[in-house]
Amino acid sequence: PRVRVEAARTLGSLGEQAGAAAPALVQCLGHEHSRMVRVAAALALPELGSAAEDAIPDLIKLAESSDVEGRRAAMFALGKLGGASASALPTLRDCVVSGRPEDRVVAAWAMLQIRADATNLQAALPIVLDGIAQERPEAAVQLIRVASIVGKSRPEVRQAIEGLLNAEDPALRAAANAAVDRLN
Repeated sequence: PRVRVEAARTLGSLGEQAGAAAPALVQCLGHEHSRMVRVAAALALPELGSAAEDAIPDLIKLAESSDVEGRRAAMFALGKLGGASASALPTLRDCVVSGRPEDRVVAAWAMLQIRADATNLQAALPIVLDGIAQERPEAAVQLIRVASIVGKSRPEVRQAIEGLLNAEDPALRAAANAAVDRLN
């Protein structure tokens, strides 16, 4: 599995140049026995750009699966694919409303990446704001970024982000400062 994990990561790092490899990565989502390979394939796919759009149904299946890490990776990938993943919104909404706690934040983030309309903001933004304080710094940086873009006129967004201006973690501080600049 290590070689296949590294192969998927390498393909992802090549970006759109590796678009022809999208079908092979898609095959890993549903047919690979190794969880690590499924996760690496899911995370690599959105880096391939529009070539990965055919993977959306397979990413949705993985997002609905019992594989915890695969589910989170698939939801993250769907969010990275943005508006092209609109067909995933019902799955993501279900997760935000009644999903496992460990999945709700990434599902909310993905919803806002795909479509930040009033319905999605109402369902997802509170979860994103709660996640900013609870998630690992790398995840919190992504949450801060999306909250500052989609929740620009909301005072609760400003309050959550300004609370991080003096965070111990330098990445959180930098993300909070950049977000405050976007909010101004």
